[in-house]
Amino acid sequence: MFNILFLVLCVLFAIVYKYVGVWSIIKLLGFNSQTPVKFIQHEIFYHLVSWLLLIMTIIISFFTTWFPWWVAIIIILIIFLISRAIARKSAVKKFRIILKSISDDYFISSYLEKSDKEILMIASNNRKRGIG
Repeated sequence: MFNILFLVLCVLFAIVYKYVGVWSIIKLLGFNSQTPVKFIQHEIFYHLVSWLLLIMTIIISFFTTWFPWWVAIIIILIIFLISRAIARKSAVKKFRIILKSISDDYFISSYLEKSDKEILMIASNNRKRGIG
């Protein structure tokens, strides 16, 4: 039973964390309108849900019988890192799609030429400044 619960929680965490990550980055890049209304209204709730899923998955990992607890923790870490990378890639891809649809201005079209790393750096700087 704990094994199946562990798998379900891993998949659920990966999906939720990916979507919350994409929405957060898109919001930081200044496109609140491209995120769900409920996310804009209750962003902290969505982050709490993703972190609670992570904590529940870690707790359940100690009760799995398919593999030792430390292997389960490594699996969770890998899922976390992969979900984070996918969220970042998806957010940058969505950002570029949004920019292409409104790229009448030279300033806006100059963002299309920036690398993924530069775009994520802009989001990081906006987070530090409290923008978004």
